[in-house]
Amino acid sequence: KPIPKESDVKTFNYTAHLWDIRWLRHRARK
Repeated sequence: KPIPKESDVKTFNYTAHLWDIRWLRHRARK
């Protein structure tokens, strides 16, 4: 497996964080 560059990891974590916030907001609305 190729080792992901640190910038790729940061981008992935940032995207996952945004999705998590969207999901939490969606759940909180109900």
